[in-house]
Amino acid sequence: MPRVPAELHEQVLAYWRGHSEAWKLSGLSQKDYCDQHKISLKNFGNWRAQLKRVSLMGSKARWGHYPRLRRVLADSPRVNPRAKPGVNPRVTMTMPAGVPPPGKRRGFSEELKQRIVTETCRAGVSASEIARRYGLDLRLLRRWRKAYAAESLSDQVVGDQP
Repeated sequence: MPRVPAELHEQVLAYWRGHSEAWKLSGLSQKDYCDQHKISLKNFGNWRAQLKRVSLMGSKARWGHYPRLRRVLADSPRVNPRAKPGVNPRVTMTMPAGVPPPGKRRGFSEELKQRIVTETCRAGVSASEIARRYGLDLRLLRRWRKAYAAESLSDQVVGDQP
């Protein structure tokens, strides 16, 4: 697609901004509006996206996909836009005391691991709920449970022998 010459850029933006506003007021679907005005549906969608970027980023707006908008929207929590509507527990929950903040590699103390594992052993408690609360992967929690179960078995066997 050829680039718009700099001297015509504002006129072209005004043209598509006018169509975008007219479409919003018309109450028609994008396809019906484009058919009625003999506009390419793809061009219309691309220009609407560009106008959205221009409204958010101003003169720094570039052609491209929306991931470039993340720089502008960096303060908002990173949530999957395709996720089901509702409260995201990872965004709203705070980490319990003593848990290292999420990062590349976190170190958990032995006491904290033991406390988390004993929490999962209580009746009626979901292991995945505990893992979410502490920001853990469920596989890691299962590995800890297996390790502490083997450790406690070896302690019992050693304790029973004379």
